[in-house]
Amino acid sequence: QLSANNTNATVEDLKASSLNFDDGEGNQFSASTEEVVKQMVGLIVEVNSETDFVAKNERFQRLTKAISDNWLQLSANNTNATVEDLKASSLNFDDGEGNQFSASTEEVVKQMVGIIGENLQVRRCDSLEEPNGIITSYIHNQYCVSALVIKASVCRTT
Repeated sequence: QLSANNTNATVEDLKASSLNFDDGEGNQFSASTEEVVKQMVGLIVEVNSETDFVAKNERFQRLTKAISDNWLQLSANNTNATVEDLKASSLNFDDGEGNQFSASTEEVVKQMVGIIGENLQVRRCDSLEEPNGIITSYIHNQYCVSALVIKASVCRTT
């Protein structure tokens, strides 16, 4: 519970509290709030398509999640990673319809073009960290447009 009268105690209480959550894939996590905040990273990957209808396609959603997970791993190990590194990185992907793929991200995307029936391209990706604030995402119009939003805050005592 937040207290306007004692912000230092509130921050310390928040850091000491724990988070228990499930990622929706059967994996459960438990960590102190401070540990989770220290690991706060925002990522964004643009997978461009010809139409916005593909955003509702379950295979496309699974593909973009797999590519994003791949980008998270890649950028965590190499802070100078680029979109070209992402395209060249190995991706093991299950489209949820019994098709398994194991190739470069770029090659898997090309194979999915034939299955989904729409031109797809991994165009951009980025990651960022904000140690003094919160990173959240904004998704507009059913996954057609998205952005990372940073709320930076610096606490100063006088």
